[in-house]
Amino acid sequence: MAKPDNNLRRKEREEKQEAKNGLKFVINGAKIKCNSCTIPVGDLKANYDTPSIQEKRVVTVVEKDMRSLIFKGNCKKSFMNSSPCASVMKLGEWKNPGTVYFQDELAVLLRSTIKCEYGGVDITIWDCGQRNVITNLDTLCAPVPEYTPIVYVNGYFYSNDGIYLGKISSGENVYITDQLSFLELEKGKNVEKEKVIYFTEKYGLNNTQLLDRANWAYAEGKGYIPEYYAYAMNNFQKVAKSEKNMYFYGMQDTDPVTQKVRRLDKDKYLSGGYENQSGKSFWDTRKDFSKMTSDMIGEIAAVFKTQLQPDNDPTNGSNQWRGGKGSGEMQLNLPIGSKYWHRFFKLKKQYTGQAKIITL
Repeated sequence: MAKPDNNLRRKEREEKQEAKNGLKFVINGAKIKCNSCTIPVGDLKANYDTPSIQEKRVVTVVEKDMRSLIFKGNCKKSFMNSSPCASVMKLGEWKNPGTVYFQDELAVLLRSTIKCEYGGVDITIWDCGQRNVITNLDTLCAPVPEYTPIVYVNGYFYSNDGIYLGKISSGENVYITDQLSFLELEKGKNVEKEKVIYFTEKYGLNNTQLLDRANWAYAEGKGYIPEYYAYAMNNFQKVAKSEKNMYFYGMQDTDPVTQKVRRLDKDKYLSGGYENQSGKSFWDTRKDFSKMTSDMIGEIAAVFKTQLQPDNDPTNGSNQWRGGKGSGEMQLNLPIGSKYWHRFFKLKKQYTGQAKIITL
């Protein structure tokens, strides 16, 4: 007799369970996903008066506008990712709804999808909003389940491409994971350890330090060539030996009044307190991540890349940049009409160029 294929049986069970789950009614507060949004996970809100399940209104096919499908990001199909999803969203009809009517409208199910005509993709539902409630559980003589420790996390979560996912507890640690894993952790559930990168623990940068680097890169290039700035400052940090020294020696410019070299206060510069105001918009969004543009998100992703992919340095080991509006030498092929000219180079013990700088 042939040995039963346990993997095949498991797959069949999973497929049956998935089909069964797809028939669940969707209720107010369900989670939706659009891959064309810079913040792909959104909320589904039941605005119409319908009967409730678990004290939340059932979603029906009448919910098909920006008031019901709520995304906080920008549409990737818009020019330079600049348009908020809410302003350009154009929805079709719900597909694969249920056969049960609530207030003369068909119910939306977990399997249901709706197409955004502007983005050209189907918006899916991956969490119907319902929660299992266990009642009348008899634990007498029940076997003790195998103990699986919950992964301890304490800080800020981002996706690999720089999107802020949320925060768990009050720490300053940084973690990189996917949206689904974060939501499981947020509920207090366990996830495979391989799905979470303990960024602070592994690379030494906490959330403030991560955002300071991204903020600096944005202040210098306003979203253009973020990886050049991120890798150059990471290389300089190795020369300076610490984050504090990196900013102390690296943040210098020529005072427009005295024409002398001056050191810049980090937070004052990043928040737009000097002549260069470029960093202010990034600084302000650090209090509300939902207002971050795709360029700002790209700066965070670039800082991640310096640690996760240290060998992919596009600057060939450069640890400084110099330049200014309308002048300077070009190492990069900048767009025609660009006002940002920076030359990336390796810092030597003595350097004289556009302005003398204080060296280590």
